[in-house]
Amino acid sequence: TMRADIAAIRDNEESPTFENTVEALEMAGKDITRVVNVFANVSNTDTNDTLQELEVEFWPRLTKETDAILMDDRIFARVKAVYDARETLGLDEEEMRLVELTYRDFVRRGAMLDADTKARVKEINARISELNTVFGQNLLKQTKSFELHVSDEAELSGLPESMIGSARAKAEAKGKEGWVFGLDRGTYEGFMTFADNRELRKQLNAAYRARGGQGDEQDNRDVLAETAKLRAERAQLMGYENHASFVLETNMAKTPDKVESFLQEVWTPGLAKAQAELAEMQQIVEEEGHDFIIEQHDWWYYAEKLRQKKYALNEDEVKPYFELSNVRDGAFYVANQL
Repeated sequence: TMRADIAAIRDNEESPTFENTVEALEMAGKDITRVVNVFANVSNTDTNDTLQELEVEFWPRLTKETDAILMDDRIFARVKAVYDARETLGLDEEEMRLVELTYRDFVRRGAMLDADTKARVKEINARISELNTVFGQNLLKQTKSFELHVSDEAELSGLPESMIGSARAKAEAKGKEGWVFGLDRGTYEGFMTFADNRELRKQLNAAYRARGGQGDEQDNRDVLAETAKLRAERAQLMGYENHASFVLETNMAKTPDKVESFLQEVWTPGLAKAQAELAEMQQIVEEEGHDFIIEQHDWWYYAEKLRQKKYALNEDEVKPYFELSNVRDGAFYVANQL
């Protein structure tokens, strides 16, 4: 149906208007948009081998389909006609914004390039889409495959009961005794914040950092290298010095230099604050009778101890306020107010 919607816009013999061109493009392919949103959600959270095979095939195909629209000379001519006349069409703010964004999307996707360059950009886009899918799948596989299996209950010291219960349930589901902790973000952050066992924190931290770089089938280093090269080539074909310049053009910072200046504004005071906190945390280490220097796998753990010492704040006590149904109700409340 998307192709039919697009064909109707392309082949329309009437003069281009906001309604028959820009608005029509915005509304085209409603069904595929709904399917894509559901497919992306499920494949990123509750995937399986079948979905992952479909991803590798589907995303590059969708990219090619989108490129075919955004690099179509006849469609772009209609969009440009509306864009050039936008000040005379009596558009409201939302309509004007949609016209400007639609035109910008066409230009940034390559609508004004020559035929040979368009062909190469299409190849690059399809390959980058494929690489992005492979990267995500590799990361997800390594995240889901790792298990920290704890059999001694004493090693659970410091962990909230909710985490211990979840780890026990995970172990039972795998037919194992004891407790199993994975690398999903919620488990990882909770374990690194509350687990008293420093060696286990070190193991989990090392596993989290090693994802995608272990020289196995899910190694992402070559994927990243190829992606970077293709992004650089595409940026230059589009007339930009580098990928960062291309990406940032539509963002607040606009240029890589501006990003650097923004970062520098917070880096110096941020670093000073972190160093002051580190000194306070190191003092807690010494007060506990240890002689090690705080490392990465210690940071969240001692940051939590410092918060307890200074503010008596237990983050676990806040969790009930963010129970799923409460968050859902709050999200719908905000949406309805808007």
